[in-house]
Amino acid sequence: LVTGPRGPRRDAVAILEALAGQHPAPGWLRLGVAFNACLPTEAERERERGRLVRKLRSGLVDEVWLNTGSDAGLLTAGTAFAEGAAAAEGAR
Repeated sequence: LVTGPRGPRRDAVAILEALAGQHPAPGWLRLGVAFNACLPTEAERERERGRLVRKLRSGLVDEVWLNTGSDAGLLTAGTAFAEGAAAAEGAR
């Protein structure tokens, strides 16, 4: 589920929070979300980390898709964050 920064009014976080644990097609549909670890500022990266946690808390996320980037350090840190957040939230 990807809506993008200039997507519809109801972005991925809002949609997942509205569904909160009510999977639309369990066993038939795997839901994944995007996570961008390479945003230009720390403030933007912190906001993106918060959004990922909110997505995971919906209980509906099966996969996290890491956006590619050219900064290996940010990608490494972002991957570690996504793995830790998924484990902490009990994501599938």
